[in-house]
Amino acid sequence: MYGQSDPAIMISWLLASVLHVVCHASVEQSNFTLRVLQSLLRAADASKKTPKRPSSDIPRDIHTVLNHLNIHPVTKTFVVCKKCFEIYPLECDGRFPDRCTARPAPAEDPCDTDLRLMRKIKGRPTWFPARRFIYQDFQHWLGRLLCRPGMEEVMDRQLVDTLDDPLKSCIDIFDSDAVRSLIGPDGLPFIRSDADEGRYVFAIFVDGFQAHGRGGPPGMSLTGIWLTCLNLPLDMRINGDNLFLAGIVPGHPSLEQINPIVRPVVDDLVHSWERGTHYSSTPRYPVGRRVRCALVPLIADLLAARQLAGLSWFNSDLFCAYCKLRLRERENLDWHTWIPRSNEDHRAAAERWLAAQTIAERERIYHSEGARWSELLRLPYWNPIKYTGAEPMHSVLENMFGWHVERVWGINGNYKDDLNGITHNPKKKPPSEDAMQAAYVVLKTGSNSDINGLDKDVLVELCRREQKRFSGSKPRLVERLKELVSLVLICLGLHLG
Repeated sequence: MYGQSDPAIMISWLLASVLHVVCHASVEQSNFTLRVLQSLLRAADASKKTPKRPSSDIPRDIHTVLNHLNIHPVTKTFVVCKKCFEIYPLECDGRFPDRCTARPAPAEDPCDTDLRLMRKIKGRPTWFPARRFIYQDFQHWLGRLLCRPGMEEVMDRQLVDTLDDPLKSCIDIFDSDAVRSLIGPDGLPFIRSDADEGRYVFAIFVDGFQAHGRGGPPGMSLTGIWLTCLNLPLDMRINGDNLFLAGIVPGHPSLEQINPIVRPVVDDLVHSWERGTHYSSTPRYPVGRRVRCALVPLIADLLAARQLAGLSWFNSDLFCAYCKLRLRERENLDWHTWIPRSNEDHRAAAERWLAAQTIAERERIYHSEGARWSELLRLPYWNPIKYTGAEPMHSVLENMFGWHVERVWGINGNYKDDLNGITHNPKKKPPSEDAMQAAYVVLKTGSNSDINGLDKDVLVELCRREQKRFSGSKPRLVERLKELVSLVLICLGLHLG
């Protein structure tokens, strides 16, 4: 193009691109900037009586400029079903299916949801995809990352021998046993110093968020998928410029509906693992280099992690992601009796879930065996038990630590401290002594229904006085007290005997 050799045109392109990419100007604002620059150059040409530049040298659309400068990400557009979140490729000519043909199970009826949205443009009806999912190509993104100055040297770092010294601790997941024990497709350790190709390990993060923040209008939730390269040092790993945003889909898919959304990135990861990606030139390897990538940890909160890994819900019968302890046994603190889950058993159950013909059969497998199919299981090395970590922000900082601060230390920002420095709710008074004496009478002589009729505050105080756990739901409190009564009756019978 003529503009590529014209400094004024190139400056105009770069100015609009920087405003859009770096300063986050909207598409409309960037297009307005291009029109203003076009008018200025035309006015300058008219005043100098020089040949006019072709109007195509400064396009009216910022996307055209980004494509010319080759800084626009390579993406794939999919049409998403609003009901089941199945995805369909949007062809280059704009063609896509009219209705969703996905089935919740092989023997069930198709979804048959309309994938189109009709709008009138100049009085004529025009059909558009009702919901889109734009996926960024992983291989192209990784090539751009490697071509940035200094990034390839940093990403090619090797494991640190910290685990060989018992006095040293592992402070980086990249040097952990999960990465060290990962075996590549060639049967050798995936990360090793003598590998003749790039070996990079990634973590996946999935979460939902509100499009306009917490204060925005309800019902506008989005779900995003990110990858971060663990080869990068800790201070560079979560930098926004180094994160791979796979895509954002409108809405919040439930349970197995997350599978179609993560399918494109799994496709790229399967290809990168089995065949690798050959880049014709990189800064360190001008003649080309092959790169392989692996996915190890799943980083998400409890709900998103269980959903993406295909593990049973936290309130299901198999509530634990690491052992086979049943919900009725959750008070069992003897960890020697906990039977650990295994990758082999989970994959076998997930395969049975996938092969089930009906929704009812899939529900039975899910509730009895605590597993369902996940797209991540297409990665032959991925271990849902080992690679699904306990997310510390919610589990430790907000729940365990928050509970300790409020219940043990007596600190609560909603109420004032008393003279002893303990926070309490002045509106909530403890049970009176008369109420507690009456409760003891019910506990000793009353029926099960009488015990169930006691207030929860009274049940909590009874458990606390009898040195029983006094947290949890009302049925759990009643159960502990009934166990206490049964134990007293047994001891009394042995004494009389």
